[in-house]
Formats: sequence, C-alpha cells, structure tokens
Amino acid sequence: MEKISNILVSISFATIRKGWLENTFRALGQQTMPHDLFEFVVVDDWGDRWELVKGLAKEYGVNVKYMKSKPWHWKSNRQLGNARNTGFIHCDGELVVFLDDYSWVGPDFLAAHWSLYKHRGRAIIGVVQAVEPNYGGVFDKANLIPVKLSRDERWKSIFPKLEKDNCNPGWFWTFNTSAPLESIVKVNGYDERYDCAGEDDVDLGLRLSRVDVKFLYISDPRIMVYHMKHNGGHSRPSPFKPEECHKWTKELLNVRYDGSWGLLEDNARRRPWEVNQGYFDLKEARENRGMYPIREAKI
Repeated sequence: MEKISNILVSISFATIRKGWLENTFRALGQQTMPHDLFEFVVVDDWGDRWELVKGLAKEYGVNVKYMKSKPWHWKSNRQLGNARNTGFIHCDGELVVFLDDYSWVGPDFLAAHWSLYKHRGRAIIGVVQAVEPNYGGVFDKANLIPVKLSRDERWKSIFPKLEKDNCNPGWFWTFNTSAPLESIVKVNGYDERYDCAGEDDVDLGLRLSRVDVKFLYISDPRIMVYHMKHNGGHSRPSPFKPEECHKWTKELLNVRYDGSWGLLEDNARRRPWEVNQGYFDLKEARENRGMYPIREAKI
C-alpha cells in the first residue's frame, strides 16, 4: 500500500453517543508519541460537533479527520461496521488502533501499541477494564472507579502470565486492539451485515487471521483501556424496529442460526475478503476519497 503521509497510527473511533469527547481529546493530547505521527479519525453520528472537535483538536494538538458515516446498505440497529469502514477510507497510518468512546487511556497508549506491533510483528489486543459510568467531568484515570470482577474474561485464561502469543483471533474486540491497515483493506473491512447483529469485530479478527495476521494478547499496563459501561440512554436510537433489522438474516443466508452465528457460519464458507460485495469496496473507496467528504484539523 502506497504511503502518502508520515502518519504511523490512525485511531479508529466511531460514536453515536453525545458526550465525553473532551476527555478523549485530553487523553490523546497527553500521548508521548509525537503528535505529528498519529491521527484521530472520528466518525460522529450523534450530530454535527465539528466546531467543538476543531477547538479540542487545536487545544490538545491532535490531528483530526471528522466525518459522518456513509449511507448504510442494510436496515440497521447499530451501524458500527458501516461507521468503521467509513473511517478506514480516510486512514493514512500503517497501524490502525481501535478505540471506543467513553474510554480513558494512559500517555503511552499509542507509542506502546506501535512499538509492540513493530517489534513483535503482531496485531495487538490489550486488556480492557470496565469502570463505573461517569458522564460528568471526569478528566483523569484516578477518577474512574473499576467495576469489581469485570476485567475482561480473556485475562482469566492466561493469568498469571502476561501475554498469549498467537492467541484466538476471536479475541479481537475492538475497544482496545490494533491491526495493520494494509490487512484491513485486504479483507475489505468490517462485514456491514453485522450492523444488524453483533460480533462484527470478532468476524473481522477471524478474517484477518485467514490472510496470515497473527495476534498477541498482552496485559501491558501501558495499553490498558478504562471503558465505561454502556448506557443506552446516552446513545442515539436506531430509526428501525429490532424486528426489521433481524428478520432477514436466516432467510437471506440460508443458515441454521439467526444473527451473528449465521453470519459467522456464512463467512467461514467463503474467502475472507468476500464481504460487502455489490455495495462497498474499501480499496476502491480509498482510491476515490473525494466521494466521502471529511473535515480536517491539522497541527
């Protein structure tokens, strides 16, 4: 893939929730990685917050690309795969680091993801610690209260070890992971049909593994993510009824199970890049970026 900038890391970030952007920018503004080497790729389907984002980008010295999701193909109650794919169109980093909204990261987060990827030759999966919701003025990790007994389940299978090399690609939960952009493009991004189900990131990990991406799950505290428990009242609701979003899966795919299991079963039967056929080609979209408008703030 042709390198068109000096950016090393693109942060994939998609949100349909209304708050906490200030804290996300504060965390990114404290990164030890030089700020001209990473970009924050924001897909915001809550509303038009460009003036806020532009001001925060300037205040914290963060390169930002800001956009809305491209039109979705399926009636959806999530739209996450569609949103992530929109962001991939405009990513310029060699490495894509995935981060959810309402998450706090330490100052070495991006530098550590990059270093581990370059020295270990792996896509990286980090530990996520759930914290109690605080939708107010939280501006430091010290203010985040861990939810007891809620450190992610993957950790239990390797305790007391610090890492698991060649780990299960189904552990690729994209609220704290990273993978090479070239491989993401090769498998044509997220399968957007999962917008009507779930496990979209698991499917992406499984398909990445089939193009020879290896995964390292590691408990390195530098890449710990502190993630608030979700609160539906702070999300923009789907315009469609759940029954409209789910009824088609079994009928269209001719599989035994509805939802995620049906989609996983279907994708296991075909080549890993044969997703989104007929309505989205990530490589082609990247070659025609002008069709997908963004606004930028550069440091």
